[in-house]
Amino acid sequence: MSSKAFTEYEVLLRLRDAEIDQKLFLEKGGLTRVPAVVLRKQNVISFVHTVSLSHNYIQEMDAFEMALFERVQTLDMSFNHLTSFSAVPPLSDSLTDLDLSGNFFTSFPHGIRACMALHRLDLSKNKIDSIEDEALL
Repeated sequence: MSSKAFTEYEVLLRLRDAEIDQKLFLEKGGLTRVPAVVLRKQNVISFVHTVSLSHNYIQEMDAFEMALFERVQTLDMSFNHLTSFSAVPPLSDSLTDLDLSGNFFTSFPHGIRACMALHRLDLSKNKIDSIEDEALL
């Protein structure tokens, strides 16, 4: 695990940039969860179209955290410690590009079925050993 996680100040600087370019990059930050300061800045997050939380130590995102990213079209959660993924509306309606590569999935994540607008999905570098027929229907 990284010895240094993003400070609240560093996250605030990135949120300021996200207000301008509608992209939030929090990769390689030693994060184990979505930072609390991000959860408090819903007014900024609601305009973000691209979120990268790659190369962290995130094991899960709860429904509240997922719902914050209501307009996100591109979500990069690659190289974390995820074992499950649940997209909730409105995220499931807007998400077009999802990168879950390099996590700890052993089966096809059921929550992906809810992502009706999804055009690109990357599940490479996981240890998926089977995909149930209904997972792709």
